[in-house]
Amino acid sequence: MAPRTLYEKIWDNHVVHDDPELPALIYIDRHIVHDISAQAFAGIAAANRKVRRPDLTLAVVDHAVPTTHRDLPIVDPHANVLLDTVARNCKQWGIRLFD
Repeated sequence: MAPRTLYEKIWDNHVVHDDPELPALIYIDRHIVHDISAQAFAGIAAANRKVRRPDLTLAVVDHAVPTTHRDLPIVDPHANVLLDTVARNCKQWGIRLFD
């Protein structure tokens, strides 16, 4: 067997159906949301749905976090709204937040 890259190994482990005429169907076993996810959560709520697998979903703050020391206050009011919103959504939907 020819050597495979890590990407190829992970991909092959997640293929559910592979048809050469169509894009592959893969199983997504991790879901990552970030601090600009308010619309996604609003859509879930509006459709009266739940997060299907909160245990396989994690959230990160990566757009609104300043590059200064984390103990300093965030002075951008829009960034504060984003960070507060993602924290509130994660708590509501049972998603682990890496803030």
